[in-house]
Amino acid sequence: MSSGSHPGYDGVFENGPFVGKTVNVKTYSRHESVLDISPHACDYYLVLTGPPGQARTLPWVIESVFLFDRERLITELRSRAVKVGAATSIRKATWDAARIFPPQPASPLRLSDQQANLLELLSAH
Repeated sequence: MSSGSHPGYDGVFENGPFVGKTVNVKTYSRHESVLDISPHACDYYLVLTGPPGQARTLPWVIESVFLFDRERLITELRSRAVKVGAATSIRKATWDAARIFPPQPASPLRLSDQQANLLELLSAH
């Protein structure tokens, strides 16, 4: 989107398996297993996180990238009576299933080698 204040989503997938779907991009300097789930509708959350654990220092590095199907995530959270909002706690298994970087066989989106290499440049390794 041309404006960072567009309600609900930041962009639309232009190609690949999610073409035409909306995406809300989230960045966190640490991976603390919480996600800010907006009341505005989008199709997917693309979440870029730093290393796991509590923040002592806040380096801006990307250790992991996740792609959550918003509808599926909301359904799962509601089935467990989890409060959805600014700091929604997400189970580790749900994070693991949504991980697209570092790549894993069951990733919901396969990154190209170039995409994975570019993300690797932003990691702390």
